[in-house]
Amino acid sequence: MSSFDSIFADLPREPFTWQIEQARKFHDKIQAGDGSGTFALVAAPNSGKTDAAALNIHVAMSSFKITSSIFVSPSSVIRDQIVDDFAFLGLIFSAAQPNRKLIKSRLDPALDGISVTYAQVTRFPDLFRKLSSQQPTMVVLDEVHHLASDLSWGDACKHAFEHSQIRLVMSGTPFRCDGNAIPFVRYEEDA
Repeated sequence: MSSFDSIFADLPREPFTWQIEQARKFHDKIQAGDGSGTFALVAAPNSGKTDAAALNIHVAMSSFKITSSIFVSPSSVIRDQIVDDFAFLGLIFSAAQPNRKLIKSRLDPALDGISVTYAQVTRFPDLFRKLSSQQPTMVVLDEVHHLASDLSWGDACKHAFEHSQIRLVMSGTPFRCDGNAIPFVRYEEDA
């Protein structure tokens, strides 16, 4: 068993083949960036992106010395659900981290990460900028199509997470119909 495959050996449930394949691509892209960068995960709704994100967090912790992760989503329902979903794959996250608590202390080292909303980041982007740059941090931007440059959520997240070591952007629709750019998403022409 390779060292990459051993990352997933003790998971409570077996990942889908595509999730392992994307985790390998995630690993290779971040490794090519000397342990940092942005990776886009595009998959259909309800296909298992959340589990794939958890696998990528495991890879980042194992291979790139990530010590904390921040999962950012558009709603409190998703924010809260992530805690249970990630627990099934061996990650300890908390959704009970209001900004006033985060201001008073650093991220709890007993946690693998926290789950917050875009609205929470928008209320205090400097706080999240500090949190995501004071230690090796991976940020997961869920349903990233909700972000747009020159709009509050997009501008706040760009400011907050531009210095994060690793960014994972996820969506089933990685574009906006209004033509606005999505922070951290780069498009390439397909030949």
